[in-house]
Amino acid sequence: MTDDRALLAAYRSARADQARASSALADVEVLAGRRKPLRRWPIRIAALAAVAAIVFAVIGIVGWLRSDDGYSDADYVDAATKRIELLLSPDYRQPERVKRVLAGATGSFYDEFGQSADAYTTFVTKAGTMSTGRVVGAGVSRRVGDDAEVLVAATVDLAAQAERPASSREFRLRTVVTPEDGVLKISMVQYLP
Repeated sequence: MTDDRALLAAYRSARADQARASSALADVEVLAGRRKPLRRWPIRIAALAAVAAIVFAVIGIVGWLRSDDGYSDADYVDAATKRIELLLSPDYRQPERVKRVLAGATGSFYDEFGQSADAYTTFVTKAGTMSTGRVVGAGVSRRVGDDAEVLVAATVDLAAQAERPASSREFRLRTVVTPEDGVLKISMVQYLP
């Protein structure tokens, strides 16, 4: 067994010596003008083309994976803006607004708001509440899968009533917008301090 290993090592050493000698002979023949030098640029161009193809493939795959839902950040911001303005604009003359708010809701927000929808409508109607909510700024803070977290700054202008003057309040909200059946809906609303 030891003789086999020694024989194999000697064989490998001889092959390495032969490769070095062959390379040296080729170099001498090129210097003597008996052989043309090997052109390495086709190999370099092929290697560069392969690397470029891999880079473009990776960029394409990453782009495809990131745009899997088809919604842009602007779509999420637009949906959040419309849904929040509706939510912050109660009007005692339009009790059906609750149904519109629920139509644009899903997930935990739908469950929570749906449970208090009747009480909300009753309160707004009895108090004669009328206000206008305006989103003054909104932006996507992060996206996870199909959902987008949208931070919203809003102002609510309360209409004057017999016992109180008109006033304004500012709100900051964190919302999560989720696609459902091809429509972007609010699945979470959190008021921020």
